[in-house]
Amino acid sequence: MVVGDVVNQLNPVVSATLTFQPAAGVEVMVSTIGVVGGIFYLTNGVNNGYLSVASSGQTATSVNVKMFINNTNYLHIALSGGYYNNFTGLQIK
Repeated sequence: MVVGDVVNQLNPVVSATLTFQPAAGVEVMVSTIGVVGGIFYLTNGVNNGYLSVASSGQTATSVNVKMFINNTNYLHIALSGGYYNNFTGLQIK
């Protein structure tokens, strides 16, 4: 992939966690995260910086963010109440 390419992922398993860690030297700007009844956060594998908690009563949450991730600090989306977690963004480096 190259700078400007769309980067997205739809978790293939319902209610499972989704972790996206770009390759070394790659940076991605995540613009939208879809999660239901779960949480998403920036992590380095040890520390978690929570960005949002979606209540289990919501039918869908599409959160518009500007999250910049790389191989060191990356995206993790936790359980999602019977739905498929997903995100989309752009490769910036």
